[in-house]
Amino acid sequence: MRRPRLRESTLTHLVTAVGVLLIGVALASGPLGRSPHEDSSKPLVTASVDQTGSQSSDPAAVRPASAEESVRSRGGRTTDPSALVAGPTAAPTNPPRPTVTPQPTVTPQPAPAPTVPPLPAPLASALSKVTPKLRVGIQAGHWKAAEQAAELASLRGSTGAEGSGWREVDINLDIARRVAALLEQQNLIVDLIPSTVPSQYKADAFVALHGDANSNTNLSGYKLARSSRSSILAKDDALLNAISGEYAAATGLPNHPGTITVNMTAYYAFANRGIDHSIAPTTPGVILEMGFLTTAKDRTLLMGRPDLVAGGIARGILKYLGGK
Repeated sequence: MRRPRLRESTLTHLVTAVGVLLIGVALASGPLGRSPHEDSSKPLVTASVDQTGSQSSDPAAVRPASAEESVRSRGGRTTDPSALVAGPTAAPTNPPRPTVTPQPTVTPQPAPAPTVPPLPAPLASALSKVTPKLRVGIQAGHWKAAEQAAELASLRGSTGAEGSGWREVDINLDIARRVAALLEQQNLIVDLIPSTVPSQYKADAFVALHGDANSNTNLSGYKLARSSRSSILAKDDALLNAISGEYAAATGLPNHPGTITVNMTAYYAFANRGIDHSIAPTTPGVILEMGFLTTAKDRTLLMGRPDLVAGGIARGILKYLGGK
């Protein structure tokens, strides 16, 4: 009885060993393994996830996307696919440069020189026929006051009214220069005169330009005066009236004779004052207070529109000279 059991045990071990061997061969060549005879150059196919989130085992579904398809998947536009570089972050190798339109060169133009409004034909004709040339003296009030003659040394520190960054002397000089330029355009000889008047100055007309001042900052207007000791009243008054009419028309300022002072009618530059540095008794002369610098309206006119102011003065002088 013991010999058959030994055979059965041996047979059982043999069957078990064969079974294990078969299982090993099956594992090596089955779907979970790889045959050693399989082509190693063939890529493995792996699963991919499409836009819906499901997996796909189709080899075509997992190939690398082309550059054109990558652009389309982002909603972009393509031109020539051959010009695209593969990869979602590719950029064109030669991006187009923006076109720059050159700006035109602006050449600043010089400001036109101020001109006097056209004179009436009879006046212009009369002035053109005058020989020798007429001479006019335009004094800028307080200009070079520190250089005043010894006989007028008390006036050396006077620069006129001032305030908030402006000075009367600067305004007087600016307008005086403009008046002189306008008169020179009419072929006249013009002397721009400082505080010191040449000794016994002789001319066909003399006009002193000043800016007014008053504690009442509501006062507005201009005023003119001639010497209270004039020996040529008719000429002085004719010059005064000619300037007054043209100045009022040009500036729109009212005449303000109520504030004329003795300092105006006895102005040091007038004749017959016993002063050597003054105009000659034969020279018609007036003093013009062009406006109240202490009033915003007048100051704005004198500082903001000096050509307009100068034009009114020049036209008045020309009107007087043409009517001599």
